[in-house]
Amino acid sequence: MSWQSYIDTSLIGTTWITKAAIHGLDGSKWASSAGFEITPGEIKTMITGMSNMANLARDGVYIAGEKYIFLRVNHDETAIYFKKQHGGGLCVKTIQAVIVGIYEDPIQPGQATTVVEKLGDYLRQLNF
Repeated sequence: MSWQSYIDTSLIGTTWITKAAIHGLDGSKWASSAGFEITPGEIKTMITGMSNMANLARDGVYIAGEKYIFLRVNHDETAIYFKKQHGGGLCVKTIQAVIVGIYEDPIQPGQATTVVEKLGDYLRQLNF
């Protein structure tokens, strides 16, 4: 399966994610939904924030130029959760990649996080 297929089928295709991207740990884009352009700097800031969340807590999370409110990092420092007034998202780090999923109202956060986290678990099993 191509990286774009993961975006189109496993994320956007579920209808619980409205925008998505997969990037390498160096910030390079592997695939994204149409018009969703995350900068390498934004990716690197999220990766750094997984183990040192002080800057994210102070400055917020920027995704494709939009500011989100930082919520938390998961217990094993492989995911960041964030929100804004009418939606939110998460960033999941795997062995070689970062998956970003954005949802908008009326999608519930739990629905969106399950989709992105499951793809992250699957890619980790494949050593990605």
